[in-house]
Amino acid sequence: MSSCCDCGSVIGLHGRRCYSCLLKIRAEQLISTSDGHVNPAFIPLRDLLVNSGRESSLANWVKRSSSAALIRLYVTNETPLTHESLDAWPSKQTATHVRQLFLATGLLPAREETLRRFDIWTLDYLIAQPGPHHQMLQRYARWHVSPALQNKATRRPLRAGSTSYARQQIRTAARFLQTLPHDVPATGHVQFLIEDYVLEHPRERDRLVDFIRWTQKHNHLPHAELAYTAMQHPRVALAESDYWAAISTLQTDTSISLRARVAGLLVGLFGQQLTRIVQLTADNIYENDGAVQLLLGADPITLPHTLAQLVTKLRNTRPPWTAEAPDRWLFPSKFHPNRHIHLHTIADDLRKHGIYTIPLRGASLTNLAGHIPIGPLCDMTGLSKAAAIRWADVAGRSWNAYPQLRTEH
Repeated sequence: MSSCCDCGSVIGLHGRRCYSCLLKIRAEQLISTSDGHVNPAFIPLRDLLVNSGRESSLANWVKRSSSAALIRLYVTNETPLTHESLDAWPSKQTATHVRQLFLATGLLPAREETLRRFDIWTLDYLIAQPGPHHQMLQRYARWHVSPALQNKATRRPLRAGSTSYARQQIRTAARFLQTLPHDVPATGHVQFLIEDYVLEHPRERDRLVDFIRWTQKHNHLPHAELAYTAMQHPRVALAESDYWAAISTLQTDTSISLRARVAGLLVGLFGQQLTRIVQLTADNIYENDGAVQLLLGADPITLPHTLAQLVTKLRNTRPPWTAEAPDRWLFPSKFHPNRHIHLHTIADDLRKHGIYTIPLRGASLTNLAGHIPIGPLCDMTGLSKAAAIRWADVAGRSWNAYPQLRTEH
């Protein structure tokens, strides 16, 4: 009966030797330099292989695998023993296997691999995102999202959910930037685009808030406003009963400031954005045959009775500090005579009474889209055609009907 020439075992033979002895020889060769001397730093790796209990498969692995070939480069000092050198290796599968062996034997220090995989993903994703705002996206990902993850990793191991959300943040920013024209940072129209995006992609609102705050902080989008996207509210649109209850409150509750009531009704009845509302002037108001009209788009719109009274009252109660102001703002600033009020002030007034402009405007657009054609809807509200079509679909409107706009309930 044949037996191993080294240990005499008759079990698991491969030629003259058993697999256990064969693995010892090959593992020793694996960690030896070109002059035949063992590299002492890799002795823990040899011991791990020899004592693994997988003599047959590992004896063949040491001789034939690409992982063993890569290990040889480190043993012979042809490649520096670092995480970075493994990161640069062309075969990710091979590098991952070798890294696991090096970590298990203490040849490499532990590293937050979840974070590293995120960094690799980020680099690949950014390369695939060309466009006029590529640098802005790159800065956001590398200077804001990634450092936040790194900070979290210093406190506790990262969970998959953390990196998943960070990826979603970057994807949301990329999708939003794709909707912006090349010169949008130099214009005052970015808020319209932000709000359209929020309305079209309500589930991405929270992630977009983070990006918009970052762009504002670093002056990348100096005209961006956060009032809409920063407000924490569980819904983008209201139930019909809640919508009309909010309209009724704005029409009748005198504890709400006059300016907030007017602004809220313009949001709720005509789908206006606060950014447009605060820029209205007395010159936008017309009176014809007893009717009060307000210029919101190309043509004036007749206001319902209650709102007409409130708008007229607001126009006629011009604060004394604006007496010499040439712009005749309908919503003048208390501290800057030649400027309009900041939209945050009105948003805060409304929020104190439980009225949030994002869900209110969403309900308003649903109502409007069910009653008027796409063209007038875009003109009056500032929606893009794509957004208006989306709201028309939501409302389930009839393309053949053009009933009178419902402005009172």
